[in-house]
Amino acid sequence: MTYSKLDKEMLEPFGGTKKHNLNSILKLKSKTCDTTNALLPADYHDIDSFIRHIKIKKGTKFITLSLNIESISSKFNKLTAFLETLSKENCFLDAILIQESWLSDEDCKSDGTIKLFSIPGYQTIPLGRKCGRKGGLIIYLRDHYTYVSRDLYKTSTDWEGQFID
Repeated sequence: MTYSKLDKEMLEPFGGTKKHNLNSILKLKSKTCDTTNALLPADYHDIDSFIRHIKIKKGTKFITLSLNIESISSKFNKLTAFLETLSKENCFLDAILIQESWLSDEDCKSDGTIKLFSIPGYQTIPLGRKCGRKGGLIIYLRDHYTYVSRDLYKTSTDWEGQFID
């Protein structure tokens, strides 16, 4: 779906993209110029256009998917089915960034619930929820990458953060 189609079909009844533009709401300005282009609208894809997009980027970029999953336990099968569809097309994501896993610190321990949510070909890097019952983060990083966790998160009631190199 194009940005203009999104504006017309989905956001127009609520004031359009101008009213809901995050750049405008936050009054962000680009560091390189005086315009408010710090954030660009996300592309919306169906499965076929998503696969085409990945194939175009393959080999030239580190490809990530950021997903607010609203409970990994209720949507894990859909996530793995989606990844299987991509795999059949020889398309792979380098990292999958999950928000709202709804998992606790206890769930994220190596002998805990997190084992149920491992994905073949990916390392699972979880962080238990810190901001209410709907928090929790997971980074799924392709096995061929190495990483080091960075302890940059400062306790907050407003946000969660997970950092790796």
